[in-house]
Amino acid sequence: MSQITAPLVSIVIPVYNAAPFVGATIQSIIAQTYQNLEIIAVDDGSTDRSVEVIKGFSDSRLRVIASSENLGPAGNWNRALRLAQGKYVKLICCDDLLAPECVARQVAILEDQANADVGLVGCATTIVNTVGKPMMVRGYPGGASGKFRGTDVIRSIVKWGRNPIGEPVSGLFRRQLGATVGEYRGEAAYAIDVDFWVRLLAVSDLYIINEPLCSFRISTTSWSASLGLNQFRDIVRFLRSTAAEHAGLIRSFDLMSGIAMAAVRTIARVAVFKLFA
Repeated sequence: MSQITAPLVSIVIPVYNAAPFVGATIQSIIAQTYQNLEIIAVDDGSTDRSVEVIKGFSDSRLRVIASSENLGPAGNWNRALRLAQGKYVKLICCDDLLAPECVARQVAILEDQANADVGLVGCATTIVNTVGKPMMVRGYPGGASGKFRGTDVIRSIVKWGRNPIGEPVSGLFRRQLGATVGEYRGEAAYAIDVDFWVRLLAVSDLYIINEPLCSFRISTTSWSASLGLNQFRDIVRFLRSTAAEHAGLIRSFDLMSGIAMAAVRTIARVAVFKLFA
């Protein structure tokens, strides 16, 4: 795919008090082998040097939206999303990273006519600690790459009480499809990403590149680290609402199984954050 004909991709970065990390995030985006990008950093009233760090980059594709109004995570994610103009969109939290070929590999999947039914492309994720040291690689269950029926993925998410696709950094989705299913919903903070994935997969299929093409940072300042045991409450709320919205797909056993598994995963996740942050 030539850069001349390559579709525009929007990389949107909600930012809040991420001065120690956001520079590395921006650099990983600028370093993409895929060049036709718009990079939109939307600050949510940071009280540190985040905006100053971002403005230190001189790249014509980068736009910084600084606001004194703090909308909170869901509000700022949606504020960033509304600014996207690309054919495809990737939302990256302000301490995460992309491998140089991530966008190119994911765009190639969505541009393939054989994948016209695919609305979301995900990839495996390297989990890194505060200083960027790799701790583990988290891939899609089963280890295989390829296409997965959206409704099958939704049922698996509920049955196992987990987000197999990963955080926003791992996904690239069709902007028009995202506009169709609606914005991020903040009622269950911990499930904000997987709730959006599920709504995309209710109307499209998933393609997984089961190779680590992005990194998710565990740090004591990250929003997900601060959620603690509220994670369980949020994931249960999400599981129940998803089961209700897809009553013909989700069995009661699936929901009970998912709630039990979510309890175990929440305890394990809190332990990992404390150990590696």
